[in-house]
Amino acid sequence: MSYRVAVRALCEFTAKEGDLDLRFTPSPTAQEGMAGHQTVVDRRGDGYIAELPLSGSYPGLLVGGRADGYDP
Repeated sequence: MSYRVAVRALCEFTAKEGDLDLRFTPSPTAQEGMAGHQTVVDRRGDGYIAELPLSGSYPGLLVGGRADGYDP
């Protein structure tokens, strides 16, 4: 039996305590984040992949998510 978890949920769960990076607080709004992401996409070359699905496994655990940008 394997459990499936989104990488974001795993990170949110594990980052509840400890040394968090607070350089970007307050966090941008969703609209600001989307606009910033589009600016980055527009500046990249033709080979740039805006959203890349990723997954990995560990015994009993399947982790999945996406990277906001990949430039091979």
